[in-house]
Amino acid sequence: MECRTGIVAMLFAISGCSLETCSSESAMNDKLAHDLPRLSRELALPLPSDTKVVWVQHEEGMDDMTRAKLTMRATTFAELAPQLPLKPEELTAGPGELGPNYEGWNPEATPGIRSGEAKLEGGRFLHFGYAKQGDQVTLFVVNFGT
Repeated sequence: MECRTGIVAMLFAISGCSLETCSSESAMNDKLAHDLPRLSRELALPLPSDTKVVWVQHEEGMDDMTRAKLTMRATTFAELAPQLPLKPEELTAGPGELGPNYEGWNPEATPGIRSGEAKLEGGRFLHFGYAKQGDQVTLFVVNFGT
C-alpha cells in the first residue's frame, strides 16, 4: 500500500498539481460545462442560450486559463459575431495560436477553421477560432492571463 501511495504522489508531482488542485480543477471543468452564464464570464464572451458546450478545461496557477469548444447554429453565430472582440477580417485561415489537439480539443483537425487573437483588459488575452460546417458553427475559445 505504501508503494502505491508513493507512486500516486510521484505522478501528481510530475504533473505539477496536487490531488486537491487537480480535483478542484476537475470540479471547475464540470461546473463550467453545465453553467453557461459562468462559462460566458470566464471566457469574456456573450454566449447565447442555445450554445452547446462540447469540451471545457479550466486551469489555475500563476496565469489562469479557460478554454472551451462550443457549437451553435450558424444563424446564432451570425448574431454573436458583431459582439466579438475580433472582427472577421482579423481572422486568418488555420488554427493559429489555439494550440495542438488534446482530448476533446481539436482545432488542428477542424476543416476550414479561421482564428485570431485579441488583447483584453486586465492583462488577459483571447484566442478564438471558428469553423462553419453546414448549419452549425464550432467555436474554439481560450481566455488566459494574470
